Amino acid sequence: MFETLPEDLEGRGIVLGPHGDLLDFEWYKSEENEKWVLSTSVAIIQAFEDDSGVALSIDPHSIFCLARAVEYIPRMMEAPVLVDLCLVAKAVLEAKGSPVSMVFAVEMLLAQGRYVDLLLFFENKMKEGVFDRTFAPDLLELVESLESWRRHCWAMSGRDPDGMEGEGWRIRGNLSQRNMMRFCRGGLMQIERGLRIMSYEDIEDSMRYMVDGISTVGLSYAHSHEMGQMSDSKYTDSMSFNAYSFLMVNNLAGGGVPAEKILEMAAGSCMDDYLERSGVEKDPLLHYCTLFGHVMRLRSLSSSRDGVAWENAVTKAKEAIENCAQHRGWRTYESVITSLIETGRLGDMEEYASVLSRSD
Repeated sequence: MFETLPEDLEGRGIVLGPHGDLLDFEWYKSEENEKWVLSTSVAIIQAFEDDSGVALSIDPHSIFCLARAVEYIPRMMEAPVLVDLCLVAKAVLEAKGSPVSMVFAVEMLLAQGRYVDLLLFFENKMKEGVFDRTFAPDLLELVESLESWRRHCWAMSGRDPDGMEGEGWRIRGNLSQRNMMRFCRGGLMQIERGLRIMSYEDIEDSMRYMVDGISTVGLSYAHSHEMGQMSDSKYTDSMSFNAYSFLMVNNLAGGGVPAEKILEMAAGSCMDDYLERSGVEKDPLLHYCTLFGHVMRLRSLSSSRDGVAWENAVTKAKEAIENCAQHRGWRTYESVITSLIETGRLGDMEEYASVLSRSD
């Protein structure tokens, strides 16, 4: 039924690169391509529901490529088909005995789909003026499942610590960890956004779960540091996540981390000295990774918006926006940073939480 899927994808320019990521993104600028990706995904899901044996007729490489495309297109955020498509892809990969690298990648896409489903349900309830109390416990369950993957990957990497197989498992473990961080950080953004309708009991209950998630992510980064596995991007992720987590715990769960310590972590995540000293001022990806850190440093200094520290924070944030890779969410980062500089406030809270909870 779907024997031509490989040729159909390639004909539209939807092709995987050597590391399992999409080779380019020109295809998604066509609305017709976007509609085709979604309609094809729905057709595969429906066919599988009618007859699970259809999996045997689908090329595993192609359905994985299709799932990558679904994850990328903006409409996926309002058309939650990724979870169902990944469940079909898992069945296809199992039936065809596909390599572990592809199985893992589909598991990560499945986690992303479940995360987006949680966000969609949360946001739909928000529109009704209702706070979704299932959000935090469901999010914690997702973070813990990724922590199980991270531990598995780390254990597998130890079987071949100096070889290519071990390195492959370490890369997978790092991806699991980054998704844990992204999902937990995004959950905190949604709770911050929902404060206007939350009761005291809502806040207390949600933060109880979120603190467990924060601890899980924090301990995973501590383990990476101990094992010497802290890349530049992982370092800035960990520092900005810690700064934001402590700020939220202080504000909503009675934490007592000094404001100076939070500012120190936020400043560390901006990596000013490192970027200047190492000569990688124009590294677009690393600058993008520091953007949340710049938001946190500006938030930490926004009460006065004065002095040398504030002026330096403003200058470096503008440089990061100018030099960063234009990944999903960068325009919102630009808007948030501009608002913080001009007013000391985040600006559009709905955009801040909705877009940045989905960004890399």
